[in-house]
Amino acid sequence: MKSIGFIDYYISEWHANNYPQWIKEACDRLGLSYEVKYAYAKIDKSISDGRSTDEWCKLFNVTKCNSAKEICEKSDNIFILAPSNPEMHLPLAKEIFPHAKNKRIYIDKTFAPNLKEAEEIYCLAEKYNISFFSTSALRYAEEIKNANCVNKLEVYGGGGNFAEYIIHQVEILIKIMGIDISSAKVTNNENVDQCEIKFNDGRIGYLSYYPQYDFAIKIDDKELKKIQSNFFELLIEKILVFFETGEIDFSKDQTIAAMALREALIKSKENNGLLVELK
Repeated sequence: MKSIGFIDYYISEWHANNYPQWIKEACDRLGLSYEVKYAYAKIDKSISDGRSTDEWCKLFNVTKCNSAKEICEKSDNIFILAPSNPEMHLPLAKEIFPHAKNKRIYIDKTFAPNLKEAEEIYCLAEKYNISFFSTSALRYAEEIKNANCVNKLEVYGGGGNFAEYIIHQVEILIKIMGIDISSAKVTNNENVDQCEIKFNDGRIGYLSYYPQYDFAIKIDDKELKKIQSNFFELLIEKILVFFETGEIDFSKDQTIAAMALREALIKSKENNGLLVELK
């Protein structure tokens, strides 16, 4: 049985509360043997539900660690979580990577709060020979699996707030249309944030964010298709295969481009529809 360590800003949150069972189920499907055995959190009390690290560990039968060094020494593979706090990912990487040489790590979405910190994390990984990847689970939705040769894409989605949840739509767009983006702009129309992303070859992608929207896609003006597949289960399978083989099915360039596009969209939204050019 290979051990997984969860590292979080605060450990009791939706991802940490669901991943252990999904990991068990994915192991059963794939014939693998992984288990969440250790946990380490920067702050003790969960901002989400008030549960302490000790309480969470007791609930999930996990051993609490008191430092990044300890959890890295004990764990075969590591999840860096903090899905709602991407600003913690660079500080956590600085704390963890020196003790995790040659280990494989998954970093939860959103990878980083901006392009600069995303690039710093990759530099740290290279320095300490860390293999990792990061993505939104929506990348693995069955509904977008075979989408290609797309000239126009519309993506719809919701969630608690634009800055945290737009990454899901960004990942879908980049997976389907690529990274050769020229500009991005956000306008608000009847409380819907409408994002227009132009590509250097003339193609256009549209992202529409509203808190109550279901995730859906529309390709080249065809029928709107709701995303209903179990994309989190598929993500967990991809993570375990990565832990087992080291294989990642997309490039670092896509992660960097996703952070650059997300940063541009937030900048445009905060500046009343400013057109932001991307290199």
